[in-house]
Amino acid sequence: MVPESIYLATDKNLSSYEQGVLDRAVHMSVPIFSLGPGVVDRVSDAQSPQGVLSVFSQLDVGLEKIVAPTNLNTNEGDQLLLGPTNSNQPGVADSDQGARLGGPLVVCVGVRDPGNAGTIMRSAAGFGSPGVIFCEGCVDPYNPKTLRSSAGAIFQVPISVDRSVGQVIDLLGDRGYVKVGTSSHCSRSVFDVDLTGRVAVFVGNEARGIESDMAGKFDYTIGVPLDRDLESLNVAVACSVILAEAMRQRLVAVRPTFTPQVSL
Repeated sequence: MVPESIYLATDKNLSSYEQGVLDRAVHMSVPIFSLGPGVVDRVSDAQSPQGVLSVFSQLDVGLEKIVAPTNLNTNEGDQLLLGPTNSNQPGVADSDQGARLGGPLVVCVGVRDPGNAGTIMRSAAGFGSPGVIFCEGCVDPYNPKTLRSSAGAIFQVPISVDRSVGQVIDLLGDRGYVKVGTSSHCSRSVFDVDLTGRVAVFVGNEARGIESDMAGKFDYTIGVPLDRDLESLNVAVACSVILAEAMRQRLVAVRPTFTPQVSL
């Protein structure tokens, strides 16, 4: 994805990565503007901002495209995958790329914390989700804190913003998705259900979760079992566990002897 413009702080030293960004921008004829001393510090909400700012168009691709029959993460159809897929992940062979992709959609309902929203996008990108849907009442995915916590994942996974939960549920039902709710009080374990195929996972508000009156709208509800007497996991952590389990199931389906290899 190409930025509309780039702004360079003349009073900050550039890292080799930032210099590489500028070199690529020059190659793509992106307009570059210089900023005087102290300007970046005044406009940024970060304590130690970097010396390069970029302006991009908002990335809302629309709900209808995210739930379209085409698997967005295969770079087919509308070419909505906004960044390259890393095929060199530990324990994942080239022949498994199709299984890595095509994970569950993530539907955020009342997620208000910017850090959680960014982490959810980061996990969705890493575990092959075709998109993240932020329903009405969620934090703005373009919030600066959300962008930073996504670690660039907002450019890797399609998102949709500001549709009502009812609209999302109806459209997913029409498109044949299995709608999966989540709850910290559910006895049905994420490790005991099939998360392959056209699945949409709904995650809720940090304090209240998903409202109980929505339970009847899901095909079923799952939770993450805990070994200690804890009330719940952080919503972003729970979502990450579910997406990781879904990818494990897809990999096992194509390679039954698959054993994850973790590189720390």
